[in-house]
Amino acid sequence: MKDRFITKHFRVAQMLIALLVLAVILLTGCQSSNIHYNDLLTPSVSADIKDDEPNDSLSDEYTNTPETTDGILNDYEVVEASYTTYDDYNNMFQVTYAQVSGVSNIDLEDRINEALMVSMTEWINSNCDWANEFQIEVTSKTSELLSLCYSLGYEFNNQTMYIHVGVTVDMQTGKRLYLSDVVENIEEIRGEIVSYEYSTDFSPPIDADEADEIIHYTSISEKEYFEEMSLFDSYVYQYMFTYLRVKPTFYLKNDLLVIIRDEYDLNNIYINLA
Repeated sequence: MKDRFITKHFRVAQMLIALLVLAVILLTGCQSSNIHYNDLLTPSVSADIKDDEPNDSLSDEYTNTPETTDGILNDYEVVEASYTTYDDYNNMFQVTYAQVSGVSNIDLEDRINEALMVSMTEWINSNCDWANEFQIEVTSKTSELLSLCYSLGYEFNNQTMYIHVGVTVDMQTGKRLYLSDVVENIEEIRGEIVSYEYSTDFSPPIDADEADEIIHYTSISEKEYFEEMSLFDSYVYQYMFTYLRVKPTFYLKNDLLVIIRDEYDLNNIYINLA
């Protein structure tokens, strides 16, 4: 009887050891299947890449012949990921942002994706449920830089107006670029802004003070912009929609610099950098 007792417990021990080995194998397999840039995302972020629902605006126009600069190919893909958070009533909403895939240097790809993610998520709070309506347009895609325009249209007084967020990233360093980074002579750009002539009477002329504001606000992030506005208005984080729609931003389209002055697309400024 004693021998049967020992034999029974020996078999139980064998089964437990086998189950433990199986669990270790399964755990190791799951960890190895993670997308490599998911480690950059905060716990409130999901990186669901919509491969089954390709967004034409993110890829079709820029599937051109590969070009190499320092080992970076411009046939990398621009895909979508989503940031998940909650409003004041604990209702979930998601903000879509761009990511890249297929950059030859994995570390560089991670830095690029972090810059792209942070640009559209670091300023989001519980009052930004409207941000789930942003649409992404790839405006310039080369081995040197990637430029995007996030747009959200809305109706006001029977007019369609827009909130835009322009995001440009250096594909060689992974850093976000601002207006002061992409133009060689900022004073020359300032002069072109002041002297810019619109083709319609709708758009008011731009004076020197407004030109300085445009250059300043296109040279800081959205997060920095809200922090600056909060120095003058303690309610800025409750009215982020109102503030963001009037923040100047920019994007690049080949050799064209497009400065978005405010919520009216007719007020955009187009400057040829070639």
